[in-house]
Amino acid sequence: MNANYNKGILLIELVISSALILLVFVSLFFLQSQLLRIKQDGISKTKATYYAEEAMEAIRYIREHDPDAWAAISIIPVSQDRWIQLSGNQWSFVSSSPGLLESTYDRRVRFEKVYRVADFDDPICGSAQGAGCNYDDPGSRRVIVQVTWAGGTAGVTLETIITDWQGLL
Repeated sequence: MNANYNKGILLIELVISSALILLVFVSLFFLQSQLLRIKQDGISKTKATYYAEEAMEAIRYIREHDPDAWAAISIIPVSQDRWIQLSGNQWSFVSSSPGLLESTYDRRVRFEKVYRVADFDDPICGSAQGAGCNYDDPGSRRVIVQVTWAGGTAGVTLETIITDWQGLL
């Protein structure tokens, strides 16, 4: 009877150790899949950030090298999406999407008005009129570049203010 008892304990120990080993392998597999997803999200976010920075530089390039650029920027309706496109070696604004970058990333540009307290020498109040911010500065625009991608957890948004510095001189 003692031999049967030892065989029963051995069987229980074998089942428990097999379950523990299986649990460890499943946990490692789950951890590896999560790490791969996090790594891919990081790569996507880094690429999206580069595309957003490229758009900011392209907008500055257009402003500095196209004599009619500020007139074109100032007549774009507020909060209406635009896209930038590279044709040959020239950047330009387009009103419809030129397509996804790398078949994955959508890059949009928006221009918003900039409000100040009284004139263009005052500090910027924000993008909404009111609360003492009544001067619509015609020589400044808030630029918002947003890059999104399919399957991403969030997009990348960069924001800055550009001015018509050539027109102010």
